[in-house]
Amino acid sequence: MSARAATLPAASGYRVYAALKSPILAKAFIARYYPTTVTGRISSNSIVPSEIRQHGDQVIFREKPTSEIFPYQKNQDLEVSQLNTASSIMTIDRAYYYNLKLDKVDEKQIPDVRQWVNDFIEDAREKLAQVTDLAMQSELPHQADCRNKGPNAGARTGAFNLGTVGAPVTVNKDNLPDILGRLKAVLTEQNIGEGGFYVILPSTAKVLFWANPILANACASGNSKSIILTNGETIPDILGFDIIFSNTTPIYTDPVTGEMTFTLLAGRKDATGFVLQLNDTEVIDKDPRSFSKYWRGLTLWGFKLLLPKEVAVLYATFQFDTTA
Repeated sequence: MSARAATLPAASGYRVYAALKSPILAKAFIARYYPTTVTGRISSNSIVPSEIRQHGDQVIFREKPTSEIFPYQKNQDLEVSQLNTASSIMTIDRAYYYNLKLDKVDEKQIPDVRQWVNDFIEDAREKLAQVTDLAMQSELPHQADCRNKGPNAGARTGAFNLGTVGAPVTVNKDNLPDILGRLKAVLTEQNIGEGGFYVILPSTAKVLFWANPILANACASGNSKSIILTNGETIPDILGFDIIFSNTTPIYTDPVTGEMTFTLLAGRKDATGFVLQLNDTEVIDKDPRSFSKYWRGLTLWGFKLLLPKEVAVLYATFQFDTTA
């Protein structure tokens, strides 16, 4: 039987003692960093009945009835209205899992095995959160009111260009305040109450804030104090928007222009319902087929844009080079 190859080659004639050695493992692991997820900042579970967290796979929401107003002439026969409603169904139909298998011999012999397992589970949880983020940011734009997106957005005026396939809006350091103003105007035309607004931007859009002399001063957000944004972290509310920077925002290639584009959401948090119905983890150490141990987890969840009028969509490309 040939000797196991040494990590460091030995000169000819020198015996290799690899079988008598074992590697020295650093106690610290190489760090892994994750994007900040945004699901909790753009959705709410308080608008979903608590019963769905216990059982069932669908929630039916009923809209408030709409009324009719009629003109009146003296002594006329009166028109009548009837109660009406529309329904929206949210389905809990998304499930993801992780499942780690480890033989008991390896569990016994691998140094720091508990830390390895814990880091595996932490990585799985982070990736589950990213899957949720990607699904919401990919699908919610399709559920938004058609009057809140496109080149003629605005329920009353149709006066605001929020971009469309083949003609994305170009966002740069100079027009970013104008773009945020368009989004706010589109939402305002839907008669949405003030407060609780958010807007998602790609993380690299931070450079546009530092380069814009208006946005670089927190006075532009209506704050009484002048705060120059130089630390790269704190962004005040701008035009009433909670600014959310995300590295999980889907990136597309426009089929006409070939440009890198983003489909970005702006609206109210309570417009979107989210339910995490199951978040189960367990350890299995009795497998009749092998001497193995399992660490596994299962999540079951669903979401729905319940108030399409309260979310606007920007289809844009960005000029991140602030020297242009």
